Amino acid sequence: MTMSPSQIELADASDRQVATASFDHNLVVTAGAGTGKTTLLVDRLVHLLLRNLQPLKISKTGKVESVPVGRFDFVASQPWSLSNYRLIAANWLSTNILSYAFLLVVLSLLIGVTTASMLSRLGRRE
Repeated sequence: MTMSPSQIELADASDRQVATASFDHNLVVTAGAGTGKTTLLVDRLVHLLLRNLQPLKISKTGKVESVPVGRFDFVASQPWSLSNYRLIAANWLSTNILSYAFLLVVLSLLIGVTTASMLSRLGRRE
């Protein structure tokens, strides 16, 4: 009998719950690859937004102000490269499969029409 991932009890489940739901102190999470650090961060953000708590910032005048979350900014962790653009395109294509299929059909037709046109102009004449 196999167990689904939701039925498996993790050894650190109580620590994960505390890290996800407590906002009275900062956290430092150190763990190996694939252990759920990003999931913990997303769960923490979701709990924060669902509890309607707003992040705080210190203004230029030194006052602490609450800031509504209107957008999220991503910090580039690596310099831009062709590999990064390839990953961004692959992610977009995997989430927009119908657009990808349509684009593939249109480009195939365009290549076919272009090839037929070139062969009619440059092909052998009898």
